[in-house]
Amino acid sequence: MKKPIFAVCALAVAVSCTLAGCGGNNNQQQEPVKTTSFEELRSYYDELAKGEIKQEIATTEARNTYYTFVGDENLLPPGVYAKLEDVVYKTYSRLYGKYGAEYTTPKITIYIDAAYSGKGANYTSGKKIYINPNWFVDNPDDYDSIIPALMATIQIYNASAPDWIKSSIRAYVRDQYRSQYADKNWFVSTSYEGVSYEEGGVHGAAFLKWINSTTDMDIVYRLNRALQNGSYKEEFWKDETGLTLGQLWTSFQKNS
Repeated sequence: MKKPIFAVCALAVAVSCTLAGCGGNNNQQQEPVKTTSFEELRSYYDELAKGEIKQEIATTEARNTYYTFVGDENLLPPGVYAKLEDVVYKTYSRLYGKYGAEYTTPKITIYIDAAYSGKGANYTSGKKIYINPNWFVDNPDDYDSIIPALMATIQIYNASAPDWIKSSIRAYVRDQYRSQYADKNWFVSTSYEGVSYEEGGVHGAAFLKWINSTTDMDIVYRLNRALQNGSYKEEFWKDETGLTLGQLWTSFQKNS
């Protein structure tokens, strides 16, 4: 779908004015950047993530259009809410821009759930993410735990997928989009550590990351697209890499 020319021009003018100040008194308050499509918003967030646009000029309008937080932020330990929102703010549009199925992003709602009874950091239902406030008491640096949840809102597939694939993709994108607040002790390696990919999570993600490193292809992007368009079958691995899933796994065990 082509973007309206006037919208692109308007964004270009807005961004250039923001970065350059549009002349005049540099002490004047900068106007918020206005966006009219998700693709434009993604470009804006990219500039924001690079530090080329000051975060304080980001619009409340854009934030409320693409995601919103609900609940009492004081349920979280001090400072956690601001960092969690910053991760979402700088990650969601870029993540959806690559892996999302629609041109226009769906809005997601993130609940700080006072009644959370699970043990994990969060859980996802459709376009809703529920955060466990207690998680951050014992895991104060686990801000990037929100990234797999963001990916889970995107993983609406039209093909049957084993659970290991879905959880491995989520762990992979957490590693790929790790934030400035990332826990230094959490990472995905490219080495076999004695656990099957069928366990999913970081183990399956390590397998996928290794395939990328040895085939020079974005296997996760292709895998995600095949699941979205309903074309995924066991033959996917052979078609894309020249090796069956079993052959890839054997090679990973021997050569990683």
